[in-house]
Amino acid sequence: MYIYESDIYNDEPLVVYLENFVAPSDCDSFIEYAKPKVKSSKVISKTNGTTYHHSARTSSDFFMPNDYEPNEVVRNNVAEFFDKDIISLEDSMIIRYQKGEQYKPHVDYFLHGVSGSKQRVATAICYLNDVDEGGETVFPLLGLSFKPKKGSLIYFEYNYTPEINRLTTHAGEPITDNSEKWIMTIWMRDTGNGFKYDA
Repeated sequence: MYIYESDIYNDEPLVVYLENFVAPSDCDSFIEYAKPKVKSSKVISKTNGTTYHHSARTSSDFFMPNDYEPNEVVRNNVAEFFDKDIISLEDSMIIRYQKGEQYKPHVDYFLHGVSGSKQRVATAICYLNDVDEGGETVFPLLGLSFKPKKGSLIYFEYNYTPEINRLTTHAGEPITDNSEKWIMTIWMRDTGNGFKYDA
């Protein structure tokens, strides 16, 4: 694979959108594996890093085992394609959104004083199915919106200054029909010198 200029939707912060990144059969396998296992999603506290339920995030999720073969394939492809050390990848999370569910505007990097190799610096979101109505991933400060398309991927980085990093604020819009949205998200940590983010 190769990133073409047309795949880059923003330079700084970097936002890339790629179609056909995940094989359709693997998308189906992820959904089938995770469907009976998903539980109500949580958010991470800005003050101490603990997780808790919040009305801003109404999805359900499940962490995939890293030795599940389709997961290994995607993780290796993400690491190779975006020049990341495989050990910097967090466990892959499968997330389901049903009608009316959403994730309101948020950032992915930690806000509770984490820095160095423990801080997140990038995110890959893989769409596992098509959605007819709603469910777009929007970056309101960048004027970008991506409609869920099976097998496609969004990749974005936030290892810049605090002002630039905040531009990666994004949201998962509510599903407006009776379908579901399934995605796989992989967050990446900084294996080099991280930037300290203040709450």
